[in-house]
Amino acid sequence: MAIGKPYWKEAGIEHKIDVRIQPAEKTLGNLHIFDADKEGYVMYYEKSLQLLKKGGMIAIDNIIMDFVPKGKSSYTDDPLIKYTTDHSLRLLPVQEKLRDETLKHPRGIMMGAPEVGQFLQLIIRAINAKKVIEIGVFTGFSTLGFGLALPEDGRIIACDVSEEFMAIGKPYWKEAGIEDKIDVRIQSADKTLDELLINGEAGSFDFVFIDADKEGYDSYYEKSLQLIRKRGIIAIDNVLWGRTVLDENSTFHGASEIKQLNEKLKNDHRIDLSMLTIGDDPITKYVTDSSLRLLPVQERLKKETLSQPLGSMMGAPEICQLLQNLIRVINAKRVIEIGVFTGFSTLGFGLALPEDGQIIACDVSEKFMDIGKPYWKEAGIEHKIDIRIQPADKTLDELLKNGKAGSFDLVFIDADKEGYDSYFEKSLQLIRKGGIIALDNVLWGGAVLDKNSTREGAQAIIKLNEKLRNDQRIEISMFTIGDEKKIYSDHPFLMLIYIEF
Repeated sequence: MAIGKPYWKEAGIEHKIDVRIQPAEKTLGNLHIFDADKEGYVMYYEKSLQLLKKGGMIAIDNIIMDFVPKGKSSYTDDPLIKYTTDHSLRLLPVQEKLRDETLKHPRGIMMGAPEVGQFLQLIIRAINAKKVIEIGVFTGFSTLGFGLALPEDGRIIACDVSEEFMAIGKPYWKEAGIEDKIDVRIQSADKTLDELLINGEAGSFDFVFIDADKEGYDSYYEKSLQLIRKRGIIAIDNVLWGRTVLDENSTFHGASEIKQLNEKLKNDHRIDLSMLTIGDDPITKYVTDSSLRLLPVQERLKKETLSQPLGSMMGAPEICQLLQNLIRVINAKRVIEIGVFTGFSTLGFGLALPEDGQIIACDVSEKFMDIGKPYWKEAGIEHKIDIRIQPADKTLDELLKNGKAGSFDLVFIDADKEGYDSYFEKSLQLIRKGGIIALDNVLWGGAVLDKNSTREGAQAIIKLNEKLRNDQRIEISMFTIGDEKKIYSDHPFLMLIYIEF
């Protein structure tokens, strides 16, 4: 408070302020606004209700934003979040009905974000998953999505301690024709995981989703690590726990366990890791500190790239790491990169590919690429990189002419925005079934919100996004990685496109 007092004096308002240094419950007099310990909110509210005059107002801060992870589109008015969901979220009518019914529930806030569910559905399909474990079911909204993504002989072990909320979702599972895929286990998740291990199912599951009691996360993770197959995926929700990870002294339930788990995973070399969020700067720093893993050769190329006058053109390291992990889990061997710059992303892709992997690296100039070449050589991946210095359209045409249609696993597009649509259409022919096309900067620094934007490339991106939202040849997830404060200054935005045809 001492920090603010000089400013109160400067503003000429100090005489209006009656400071009470004692517990709020003892003070409560003419208090109409509160932003204090959350455990006391109900009591403060009740006493304020008695003290407030008729027509007065009570303002309560942090009733949602501190405890709802940003990115939950059901709880935000952020225009860019709404844009991404409007242009990428695809729910079947049965999913929309279960979502709406869940959100009406007093505990509806516990529902997993639809955009997270859609992203995980895309991943389930991309890795050809058949066996899934879900720890924490609630009404079964995520379960419904997983069941729709799995093949007919797919199986979900659905773990929860009660069927009370699950009963809401069961009719929708039946309506969607997926109830036979769901094996409900009503008991502690630890007990279910132990039973699966005892029954010889170690290493047999493709995907695990953990979204339950935070105190149990570490145990669930360790047992899931035994149950998951090589190159399978464990997805853990709420790892920032409403930003409480930033508060070393937080007493919010589960906060200390989440922080301990994050510290453990940061240095756990049994796994590859990506942590994704939509949030503000302190959270972004926490996320990168807790998950970003660059080899020394990558660190040095990043540093040299950022020292260049156009260094801001470098792909975000956290995006590169996510794509490296996707390259590994889909067992990619052949990649196309459209827009290389200094080759920072190229370096990451080359490290993720097997020894016989190949990257078709497309750019119109080697000027900046020459910065990265020594680092490619140092990392021992230069033999994997096939450089094509010419317009990307010409390279893609040549690949199609040479019979390479349907032979690539992943395409990454991060080049001139006016060319995105053409690159996408040709990549769609070159990618295999089950492959992934990733497009960077699809919100173009927030310019997509202005239909009349004259920023270079904005109209091309706006038109492409409108096209992709209804393109039934593909499944998509659009999300931001990074800092909302930088949304209007070109922070990274990524769209993943899964090819199903």
